[in-house]
Amino acid sequence: MRWVIKKSIFAIGNLYWKIFGGLILSVVWVILAAIFLVSIIGAPLTLPCLRAAWLSYKPFGKEVAVAIDRPVLSVIWMCTAGLALTVLCVISMLSCLVTLVGLPLLKQWWKVTATAVLPFCCRIV
Repeated sequence: MRWVIKKSIFAIGNLYWKIFGGLILSVVWVILAAIFLVSIIGAPLTLPCLRAAWLSYKPFGKEVAVAIDRPVLSVIWMCTAGLALTVLCVISMLSCLVTLVGLPLLKQWWKVTATAVLPFCCRIV
């Protein structure tokens, strides 16, 4: 019974999340993954981008563990698309902080922002 209640709360939270910005961010991640897939060098970066898109689509009920295991790739990421995605996530997080409606989404934006900063070092549990 508790499991059903927990799942329904996560479903409601994920729907609420998609309405207030999660759907747009997940589409941005998928477009970025498609751009990486076109190039030979960027092809290995596609899978972490798709994982981040899935987290951006449904963040409720998931946890993010960060372990810096690819520092060179992380620096390259931050110099390219990572900076823009991080700024987008931080702006969205701050807009949720200002509004009363967005306060329940702050923890989820924090998880998504961590994934935007280091998508290759995050493990989604």
